[in-house]
Amino acid sequence: MALRVGHVRVAPEGLLLAVPGRRDITAVPRSDRYCPVEAWTAWADRLHRTEQAGPASPALPRVMKTVVGDEAVDASNLSRIVANRAAAAGLRGEFAFTSLRVGFLRTAARAGVPEHLVLRQAGLRWLHSVELHVRRERLVSHSVAGRLGL
Repeated sequence: MALRVGHVRVAPEGLLLAVPGRRDITAVPRSDRYCPVEAWTAWADRLHRTEQAGPASPALPRVMKTVVGDEAVDASNLSRIVANRAAAAGLRGEFAFTSLRVGFLRTAARAGVPEHLVLRQAGLRWLHSVELHVRRERLVSHSVAGRLGL
């Protein structure tokens, strides 16, 4: 919600985000399936057409139908957008923007990514934050139901 257009940079490897409040740059790698660089480039073009692409302009402005606002999207609208897109993709369950970070943390735990790398990529400050999600993921994946694929 605090991300501004000037905080996003396209690099050969993907997007580099200077997220306010985070110590390190967040890298979002390119992908063949859903490429964040292509998505950002298309969105930035839209922002340019509506004269909303100044460096201090919100990277994710509030959108009402076809009008792009001067204010950043807020938590409730961002959660609604994520929920609608998840439903459109055929995903079942309750989704909100916070679940994107949780999903990343748990996917990384399942993949065995070292916790210190997850900590840095997620922009978290305390290893305890990552360990909490790793423990929760292992409770599910190492349970009898998890081992049966339920």
